[in-house]
Amino acid sequence: METQDESSFQAYVFCENCYCHKKILINKGLKINDAVCPNCGNKTLKIDPNGEIMDRPHRPTSYI
Repeated sequence: METQDESSFQAYVFCENCYCHKKILINKGLKINDAVCPNCGNKTLKIDPNGEIMDRPHRPTSYI
């Protein structure tokens, strides 16, 4: 991933085309709808409201 500077911000996004959830860098002045998906290349990104929650480390689940 690129390094963040003053001309960009990080956002958790969800692609409606390929269903990927990622944290990406977006240049300031650009809407999230105008950014392209890093996975499929389409302009179908939306803000992922659960992105920060899903990015946290999870405890392993034991079903034994």
